[in-house]
Amino acid sequence: MRVSDKNSRLHSYQYQLYPLVNGGSQNYMGDEHQDIGKVIAKLETSKEVVANLKLQTFLRSAFLSEASHINSGEDVGKFLEAILQEGEEMFNYLANHAPVLIWIAGLDKGCFYFNQPWLNFTGRTLEQEQGNGWAEGVHPDDFDRCWQTYVEAFDARQPFTMEYRLRNRGGEYRWLLDNGVPRLAPDGEFLGYIGSCIDITERYEARQAIEESEEKYRSLVESINTIIVRWLPTGEITFANEYCHNFFGFSKEEMVGKSVFDTIVPRTSSSGQNLEAMVADICRNPENYKYNENENVRKNGDRVWVAWTNEPIFDSQGNLLEILGSGIDITSRKLAEEQLRQREAELSEAQSLAKLGTWKFLSGSGEIQWSEEILRMFGLEHPPSYEELTASIHPGDRQRHDEVVQSVLESQNSQDLVYRFFRQDGSQGWLWAKIEALVNGAGEMIGLHGVAMDVTEQKSVETALQDSESRFRKVFESAVVGMMFANINGQITEANDCLLKMLGYTRKELEAGLMRWDQITPPEYKSQDLEAIENLRIYGFTKPWEKEYYHKNGRRVPILMGASPFEGEPDLTICVVVPMEEQKKALYQRDRIEAELEKLNAKLEQRVLERTQALAESQEQVNRVNEQLAQRLEELKRRNQEMELLSTLNQYLQSCVVVADACASLAALAPPLFPNIAGTISIFDSTANYFEQVKTWGNLACSEPLFNGTDCWALRLGQPHLVGVQQHDLLCSHLNPECLPQESLCIPLIAQGETLGLLNLCSDRAGVISSDQQQLAKAVAEQVSLAIANIKLRERLENQSIRDPLTGLFNRRYLEQFFLQEIGRAKRYNHSIGVIMGDIDHFKQFNDQLGHDAGDHVLKTIGRILQSNIRGSDIACRYGGEEMTIVLPQTSLEDTLVKAESLRQAIASMEVEYKGKELGTLTVSLGVACYPNHGETMVNIIQAADRALYQAKAAGRNRVVMADEVFPVN
Repeated sequence: MRVSDKNSRLHSYQYQLYPLVNGGSQNYMGDEHQDIGKVIAKLETSKEVVANLKLQTFLRSAFLSEASHINSGEDVGKFLEAILQEGEEMFNYLANHAPVLIWIAGLDKGCFYFNQPWLNFTGRTLEQEQGNGWAEGVHPDDFDRCWQTYVEAFDARQPFTMEYRLRNRGGEYRWLLDNGVPRLAPDGEFLGYIGSCIDITERYEARQAIEESEEKYRSLVESINTIIVRWLPTGEITFANEYCHNFFGFSKEEMVGKSVFDTIVPRTSSSGQNLEAMVADICRNPENYKYNENENVRKNGDRVWVAWTNEPIFDSQGNLLEILGSGIDITSRKLAEEQLRQREAELSEAQSLAKLGTWKFLSGSGEIQWSEEILRMFGLEHPPSYEELTASIHPGDRQRHDEVVQSVLESQNSQDLVYRFFRQDGSQGWLWAKIEALVNGAGEMIGLHGVAMDVTEQKSVETALQDSESRFRKVFESAVVGMMFANINGQITEANDCLLKMLGYTRKELEAGLMRWDQITPPEYKSQDLEAIENLRIYGFTKPWEKEYYHKNGRRVPILMGASPFEGEPDLTICVVVPMEEQKKALYQRDRIEAELEKLNAKLEQRVLERTQALAESQEQVNRVNEQLAQRLEELKRRNQEMELLSTLNQYLQSCVVVADACASLAALAPPLFPNIAGTISIFDSTANYFEQVKTWGNLACSEPLFNGTDCWALRLGQPHLVGVQQHDLLCSHLNPECLPQESLCIPLIAQGETLGLLNLCSDRAGVISSDQQQLAKAVAEQVSLAIANIKLRERLENQSIRDPLTGLFNRRYLEQFFLQEIGRAKRYNHSIGVIMGDIDHFKQFNDQLGHDAGDHVLKTIGRILQSNIRGSDIACRYGGEEMTIVLPQTSLEDTLVKAESLRQAIASMEVEYKGKELGTLTVSLGVACYPNHGETMVNIIQAADRALYQAKAAGRNRVVMADEVFPVN
């Protein structure tokens, strides 16, 4: 056949580049980054095309792994150009330095890429070879056979090997061995073919001569830098060339005459493939193994990958005598493919977390192009019009959005903004958008484009933080005691008005650094301060201590100081300063009165001696004076005792870390403050909307254990409620009807407008709860309310730091702390620690098919199951993504396996419903490890359980697998 005939036959097959923006882009980049794929595709088509599919995947992986560091569209372009240039250089270097001729064909069977060794061989340009140009160099006698082999293999999507002659740059026809394999996307979609050719002219001619001389054959085979092996159907090796011996490390004596399974072929590959069965199948069906790739093993134990071309040798009756295999080392390529698969897995996770979309608006046609991620943000199935987009923006942000768009149109300078929008289902979200002018090659603006990110969660966290800061500020500024933030170097960074007023400083003087705690502290108290700082550093807390500060006018102010470290900043402390001046004055007044009384008594005694008769006549008057003095003294003593008890109560309340401790402190110190009065303190449970009795004192059962807010007049009125003997009809409903008191006083525990609990005082005698007792009860209630509010704030902050906000499980940070403590305890008492690593099977399908909200619902459901199926001493943690970790202290490996199986069954037996739709049955794969069986460190045990988890995945999912590495136990 003439070359012109060949050209006419191939003329209909045109060159095609498999674009990155179609299904291939979806397989490699994910739905949320399709438009990023379009950007890459546009950059690629503007330069020489990188045709190697692995290189395209590398470009996507490199781009998406760095996407979070890109700040602008201009950065995106520069970054993509740099990645593309680097990828092109890498591919060209590898391809152009390969010792083989490489070609790549598209879906139309036409070739569109040839490497430099091919072009050097033919002496033609790439443009001359593309399409059907390469066929001009094929020998006319070989073309029909060559083309038929290629077309049949192409249509069957099968690898092929063929030999044909190709004209070189000197006009000489050289024999080539052409190996072609299909190019497939990870989802199995056919992309075309890639082939490699080696010059076998000498080998072909030698093969003719081999029929006459075996010695010539052996000489030729030994001279080829390719693995050559001949072996019998029984697996026995009959010949191996020198290159084979050198490659695998076996001598001729160690290899020839030995089974392939005792030398170069492992019976099972690293991935679990049965290579022994594959070798047997090669002998039964050699026509199916013209080309195959499998794992081999060197003498030193190293696993290598070899691409084999197998030729069966039959006798005259058609019986298989031997298999002649020629192989090429492809280990590097396989390692690169494995790295690419790992990168793609990482890329898939990054795509689901980034929530970053792109859009483009063409002003001429009014067309808007959206990425799939943006459609998911808005809950849409089809791209909206510009008017529909504008209508979805919150009315309060619509004008600013239009102003930013107009500004970009006029100035062509990029701008970003954050605005509220409404999703298709009516819910509201926050969106961050960056808008840029879209300019064509002539510098003309043709529209707008940019990126957008759903920042609803960040906004919610930001709002919650602002609310928390606002509540803290209100407590800080409205406190009846002084409060300040101070570092160990003496600087006061912030103080409330109460403290400034107490020490006579202004806020400007504070901000100017004129108010430092080390400078306003008298020298004799420095040692106490240093001891408190050391206790904070070592133990994280210190007891309150009494000291003095210098007032701005120079006088000394006695105070009670309490301090605790500020979380996250070890050098910063929050201090509570309670003024003790009034208490000191009262003590001084008491001492003065006692001194005066002593003087008066002395005078009276003297007068009794001198005027016995007069004293006898005025005895009644003297008795009254003594009685009044005694009453006054008793009152002063009682007041002093009350202040001391209040001070002690305040110290204990400031030191409490849980609400129960604060209530217990009040119950312990209340009887001396309120003699002959019983009391109850109840705390409000916001989750159940009721008040629960925590502590009681006295011999009178005042209140019911549980009651609602409507059962108490004080809670209804928001102020103290006193009921005496004449007002029993106004007694609160929460009081015990079987033991009603004569008097009752209810005081709501309120801080910053939030009702925290109720303080109730009762007496079985009338007139006991005096006005003084009522005032004292109000002061106690204020101190208790502030202490409980501070404790609850601290508990909320601490809980947020160790809990996963989505599932309610512990986070990874708490897991590490807990595990280290348990390992120390297990070493001390020779206990075991069981660890279960779990992963939800096919979790990505929930996100892809039903959206991330459904995925979050599944995670919450799994979290509830784990929490309800473990002991109180166990913990369940969200390790990352859909991976969960359960730690079981004092649990053997066997019991851990039993627990893991029960969890698997509990999850598999549950039906999950989301928004009225049955999600079907959930399954999990679980890996089990145990301390010390699988290691003596947290890292070793977690890794062992993780490996077991992946073995469970590989074995078919929905199962429990125990880690197989067992360390000896001393």
